Amino acid sequence: MGMRLDFHDVSVQIEHKWILQSVSGFAEPGKLLAVMGPSGSGKTVLLTTLAGRQSCQAGTVLLDGNSLDKKLRRKIGFVLQDDVFLPNLSLHETLMYTARLRLPSNRKSDEVATRVRWVETKLDLIKCKNTRIGNISNRGLSGGEKKRASIACELLHQPAVLILDEPTSGLDSDSAYKLIKLLKKIAISSQTAIVLSIHQPSSSVFQLFDRVVLVLNGETVFFGKAKSVVSYFGSLGLHCPPSYNPADFIMEKLKGTSEEVKRLQNGPHRRKENAINTTTTSINPSLFVVMDGRNLRLQSRRESVMSVDILRYFNEDYRSTPSVGDSSESAIFRCTKIRRLFRRLCRKRSDGWGVPTAQPYDESYPTSFLEQYFLLTRRSFRHSSKAVLSTLEIIRHICQAVIVGLLWFQVELSEDRIGDIQAVMFFCVIYWGFESIYQAISTFPSEHDVIDKERASGSYRLSSYYLAKMTSELPLVIVMPTIFFAIVYWLSLWNSNLLGFFLSWGFIVLDALVAQSVGLAISALTSSIDQGIAIGGMYMLTSLLISGFYMQILPPWLSWSRYFAFSYYSFNAFLTLAFDYNDEEFRCADPDVASIPECKLGNVTFITGDKISRQFEPLLLPLWLNGIALVGLFVIIRVLGYLALRYINRPSR
Repeated sequence: MGMRLDFHDVSVQIEHKWILQSVSGFAEPGKLLAVMGPSGSGKTVLLTTLAGRQSCQAGTVLLDGNSLDKKLRRKIGFVLQDDVFLPNLSLHETLMYTARLRLPSNRKSDEVATRVRWVETKLDLIKCKNTRIGNISNRGLSGGEKKRASIACELLHQPAVLILDEPTSGLDSDSAYKLIKLLKKIAISSQTAIVLSIHQPSSSVFQLFDRVVLVLNGETVFFGKAKSVVSYFGSLGLHCPPSYNPADFIMEKLKGTSEEVKRLQNGPHRRKENAINTTTTSINPSLFVVMDGRNLRLQSRRESVMSVDILRYFNEDYRSTPSVGDSSESAIFRCTKIRRLFRRLCRKRSDGWGVPTAQPYDESYPTSFLEQYFLLTRRSFRHSSKAVLSTLEIIRHICQAVIVGLLWFQVELSEDRIGDIQAVMFFCVIYWGFESIYQAISTFPSEHDVIDKERASGSYRLSSYYLAKMTSELPLVIVMPTIFFAIVYWLSLWNSNLLGFFLSWGFIVLDALVAQSVGLAISALTSSIDQGIAIGGMYMLTSLLISGFYMQILPPWLSWSRYFAFSYYSFNAFLTLAFDYNDEEFRCADPDVASIPECKLGNVTFITGDKISRQFEPLLLPLWLNGIALVGLFVIIRVLGYLALRYINRPSR
């Protein structure tokens, strides 16, 4: 059974500016309510407020007579103006994962599949269900298909109210008409109250609306049946020419001369003055006094006649209290006494006055933490693997590894080539530092938008998502550094010790994981890719300078900074493994140019690696300490990224 959405005297202030002022109205089950107005009139803010994602400084939003809270907001579907998806998943995969996350966990798999199939059929998505969603760089669904996919995601959990922000934006007139007609059918068949904003519909689209809210400069200038708009404008001296599109006429007058705008803004006041008393009335769950024609009454889905004494109470208060009207055919008024009485009625159970008993709603998520974790792990792996393990990426990294391996091919183990050995190791560390950071910064923002949308709808816990992302991407982050490092290591062969190889591989993987953590944390803290790239580049270039390759001994006042650079620990470990864990000996340079004390004496031709590592003693840390430092940075930075997502860049409500 559908639910009625009522909003009364809604006022919203953003950055010290009033965007909405005393906006009122309602949306009924099985009906289509259109919110119209010029650009900047507050349509989107009104919709986000009705969806419970924007707080209002004054007024109330009620769903079946209950104030919106976290559990009730899950009964409202909200389709954003921009279609936000994970681009590498197919449409069917997207719908299946959404259904499993948002439908109760006691639903069987075949029931979930049936629901997805029903939505795909209802929205004519069967033919494109196996098509990848796509994005600007990778073509996928068309604009109309993406819009229907957005609606499909919200219909999966059978919302009581469906709110859509500019659903026809970017569509041609025929596609727009078909979409609104489809929404009309869905509203009737599922008894869903549908609220949508639309800028300037065609006449055929306008005829599909049941009720209309006209918003101008954050105020309601009309609320009532769509077929009554033209006659109401006519009563204000604004006459629509014959055979003229009513929607075009409405928008022209909303953006008309100052005299026309003044008439519209004063219209509800004039209508209110002509109201007369009536002897019967009824009450609705939203507790609104409504003027229907020339009769002042209260309205509900369950009509119940009130006593004459109570009616007189309303009419006396109505006559004596100045108020701001907000509609045309159904004007909504506010009064101090009425609001006090309404609050008392809200606390009562249904007792013949038509006030419905507030029903208890389940506060928990539709699925458990573990179910969310496993579902999100599979989804994240399928999405990320198509980008990380793409053919282009594999070829690129292999080619780069071969180039590096050939440049340092079978590098000679001699004192003269120590600098070259340092260079190839440092290149591997920095290469995967930059790669991992920029990959996270460039790919996470699009996923961040999806997280915001799904968190705002109450689909899952942030902790389950974050843990799932860490788990799913762990094998993906390991694969490419492993392939790259194996090629470089065995081509250059600076250490033929098998233990040295595996330990070096472990540190290059840790290096990539920590770098990815830095990229995710930066993305979580910043609001754009450009900001993330700027901060990530500055961090990596600073790390490059202080990691010990270019300068081993930093100024005393700056020496502490290298401990915050993960590349310092990675490069430190590589130096230890290259020399202390090397079974082979290094050839000494000529005594005249040798820098190692043993070689300067000219008594030896070869020296062991530990003699060389002494040259880096101001830089070197124990191998185990480097490992602990990298693991510690990984954990700390991941926690910081989680806190940033939770408390800094969190979605509205």
